[in-house]
Amino acid sequence: MQYSRNFVTAMLLLAAGVAWAADEGEPPRRAARPAFPPDVESVFFVDAREQLLGERPGRGAAVAAGDGAPAAASAAGDGERFAWSRLVSGQTLADEVKRIANGLQAPLANAGKFRSGGFQQCRRDFGLLAVLFAVAAQYDGETRFADNAAALRDQFARAAAACQAATDDSLALAQQRRYDLEDLMRGQSVAAPDAAEQPPAWGELVSLSLLMQRMETALEERVDPAVASERTFRRAELDVQREAQLLAMLAEVIQREGFDFADDDQYAAFAQRLQDAAGALNHAAEERNYEAARAAAGQVGQACAACHEDYRG
Repeated sequence: MQYSRNFVTAMLLLAAGVAWAADEGEPPRRAARPAFPPDVESVFFVDAREQLLGERPGRGAAVAAGDGAPAAASAAGDGERFAWSRLVSGQTLADEVKRIANGLQAPLANAGKFRSGGFQQCRRDFGLLAVLFAVAAQYDGETRFADNAAALRDQFARAAAACQAATDDSLALAQQRRYDLEDLMRGQSVAAPDAAEQPPAWGELVSLSLLMQRMETALEERVDPAVASERTFRRAELDVQREAQLLAMLAEVIQREGFDFADDDQYAAFAQRLQDAAGALNHAAEERNYEAARAAAGQVGQACAACHEDYRG
């Protein structure tokens, strides 16, 4: 186009003029703002800074993954907030809460089912919900339930503790928590006491053995069948992503305060190995790469097996 050639010519002349002035010892002068045709001018913002959203990140802030997927997490330093979003998405947290809520109908269908073993499922599921809400309370991105996640954490931790035995009181409390979940799923607010000023230790929310059960379920009942063939993998890619993210999240949780072996360096190394493998599995499923997903699933299994040789909650 004619105006493009004129623009290039003007820039070359301007550059030559500045270089000549520098050679002559004269201070360089600021060139006048060039005039562009309207169709070129409209491409640019008047002030590009006006288009920036959110707060300016601090120095040293981690760069998020370009596709918005969770990336490998790094431990938070003093005064820093742990980047849970690098392990698990806000949507996965919400999906897992919904999955658990739907699964509570059977063990709480009546008193007989609760007493004949349903209380054990409630204990496990309420404990896992307490962990999910604990993560949501600290979450560094957007997720549902964030406003009262800390209070929900405390409520479901108490319900999990109550369901260690099948009593009238534990049944009544379990039913109330189930109704709370149904309200949450409908987008309604849930009345809950204020959260404790000092958050409970992670190990007070749920036992390590119950978290291990959930991790084994993720691998043996969901991931392994999904990667058994490329055909099954194609049908379950999103499920594999969710399970991989939950595995990575739980691999972080089991290293936290209050759990057995939390101060054991070898145990932490096993947990980190699992977290890395789960992250690779999530990435492979997101990229729809079956071979990589199958290899990563194998690494998850190897990490679990190696840890179980020496540790078992």
